[in-house]
Amino acid sequence: MSPWNPGYFACLAAVEASTTSNASAIFVVTTSGRSALDIASFHPACPVVAIMRRPEIARKCHSTRGIHPFVYTGEKLSEWSDDMDERLNAAFNFAKKRGFIGDGDQIIVVTGQEAGSGSTNTVRIFEVPPKDRSLAVVKSQSSLTS
Repeated sequence: MSPWNPGYFACLAAVEASTTSNASAIFVVTTSGRSALDIASFHPACPVVAIMRRPEIARKCHSTRGIHPFVYTGEKLSEWSDDMDERLNAAFNFAKKRGFIGDGDQIIVVTGQEAGSGSTNTVRIFEVPPKDRSLAVVKSQSSLTS
């Protein structure tokens, strides 16, 4: 990835934020797998959970040390921000079951502000919610900008 690409800086920022905040995991929503691979190339101290819809992308990511692919198989929602939040919350549950994260842990979430490959540009830090709650990750972002 070119160092002048905004996605490069988002990936670098995610790893730096994970170190500074002592995050338990980095979650990255990826279409092509590129963002997850870029994050892993910086060798973060925590697991990278790559969230995608396509199993072939999961296979590509699975061969890289530190990446734990999560293939989201739920129905695609018409509202992009709702769909993203559903995928992220499903991945949080996956990571809890695997023991990567627990309630109250710091996590890093890497997304784009629009659908599609090559749009990664957002890094946010969250606290893992308890079992009975979910996060509005992207929805809260879109409501702030409208």
